[in-house]
Amino acid sequence: WLGFLPISLWLASVYHAPWHVFVITRFTIAALLLLWSTIERWTFIRTPARVSVTTIIGGVSVSGAMGIEAAFLGGAQSPYIIGPAFGMVLLVTLQRHWRNALVPLMLTSLAYFGGLWAMSPFTPILRAPVDSYLLGTEALLLVDLAGFCTYVSHGAWRLRRELYDAKSLGRYELRTCIGRGGMGEVWSAYHTTLKRDVAVKILRTDRVDAAAVARF
Repeated sequence: WLGFLPISLWLASVYHAPWHVFVITRFTIAALLLLWSTIERWTFIRTPARVSVTTIIGGVSVSGAMGIEAAFLGGAQSPYIIGPAFGMVLLVTLQRHWRNALVPLMLTSLAYFGGLWAMSPFTPILRAPVDSYLLGTEALLLVDLAGFCTYVSHGAWRLRRELYDAKSLGRYELRTCIGRGGMGEVWSAYHTTLKRDVAVKILRTDRVDAAAVARF
């Protein structure tokens, strides 16, 4: 985030925009992102609802800040319109169920325009007759992108759940194979009821026949 500050200052000189706005925006959001990432490491935050709240705070803050900067860099015609797309792609990597991904992604896409609107008293947002149509098209594209990112995030979440289920046997969550013999394998596992680590011996799939099952 701070790495883009030189680009912002260069564009500020090109558009004759107040450079201090970009410095304040970049360092304020950087501090907020640092606080956000620290809070997410706390154990009591690890619930879907609370993680969604911190996700919304981070996504909306970054996207809104991009809108504030864009207001001084051409308004509706600013090249910063691509900024919220980076934030939404980052949110996809969280691999969330669509119910937990949709709201953060939608708010992140719309926060950009909130930043633009907030700066409208200080700089013109619509600088040409076609800018209102351009702004509406950009809003539709970002909302569509948010919907697509929700679909991708849910798909990744579903695949991760299937992989997790494939490595579970009833109450046992399989972790790593720690031994292998002629008939079976021994896995390090976690017993979800007893809440402790265990060792689980499993008959190898290539040895499944009546005699092998009886011996096992």
